[in-house]
Amino acid sequence: MATTSTKTPLARTSRARGSARSSNEQERFCGYLFTVPVVIINSVFIYLPLIYSLVVSLMDFNLFKGFFGSKFAGFENYIDMFKDSLFWKSFSNNIIYTLVTVPILIISALVLAEIINRAIYGMGLVRAMFFLPYIASISAMSLVWMMMYNPQDGIINGALRALGVDNPPMWLTSEKTALIAIMIMAIWTQLGYNIVLFIGGLQGINQDLYEAAKVDGASAVRQFFTISVPLVSPTTFFLVVTDVIASFQVFGNVQIMTSGGPNNSTSVITYYMYEAGFGQNKMGLASAVAWFLMIIIFVITVIQMRGQKHWVHY
Repeated sequence: MATTSTKTPLARTSRARGSARSSNEQERFCGYLFTVPVVIINSVFIYLPLIYSLVVSLMDFNLFKGFFGSKFAGFENYIDMFKDSLFWKSFSNNIIYTLVTVPILIISALVLAEIINRAIYGMGLVRAMFFLPYIASISAMSLVWMMMYNPQDGIINGALRALGVDNPPMWLTSEKTALIAIMIMAIWTQLGYNIVLFIGGLQGINQDLYEAAKVDGASAVRQFFTISVPLVSPTTFFLVVTDVIASFQVFGNVQIMTSGGPNNSTSVITYYMYEAGFGQNKMGLASAVAWFLMIIIFVITVIQMRGQKHWVHY
């Protein structure tokens, strides 16, 4: 007599659970495999250089002797950095640069974006015109502005003389105006990027809100402050963070236009770091400055992230 074996519902359920668990483990393993290239790339180009620079900042590192030919110095590089008056001069210049350029960039970009979004036809062409300086080579833009700032033959002083200014500024050759000249050029270069992002944020606002405001008799200015400014605050927050970080990383235009002069009036943190590493062959000091800069940017970013809940409306 033949016997047939029947599986209980409990056995079938256990088998199904085991199959599902095996399938989930395979999917998880495949997911890990997809992350391997990213982990390798980040390790090679981000994490290992970070660790290496931290070690170098604790050494009396000589570029010609290499890692094994240099000796351990502890925190001497950090102590030398904080004792150097030029470091504090560069840091103060950077603070002034940030406090001036970032608010001007944010306010002017938002106002111009509102005007372009409301009143100008051919918006694509206008956005491209504003965005071109941002994507242009910083070297080329710096050389163009150097010619424009020329005290004798520059177009800026020529225009000022035509307006009746007898003694126009010396711009890049004067301690009083050199940093201002750098900031004007930087604002002109980055303005288009901010405008394009603000236009994107403004176009994402529900137009019914503006129509309702018009029905209630709100003027264009009132609509701007009560609708546009609050609802575009996520874009504003993003740009404030990125502009602050960019302001502490400014280097190319300073190096090309003034080389930190005259009399260190335009020296900033990144230029000080460059001069320490490649000008004086003090790579340990340069690495210490880099870590100080990273900590400053990290702290500022954390403060901004904490403060966003009080003024950012999603």
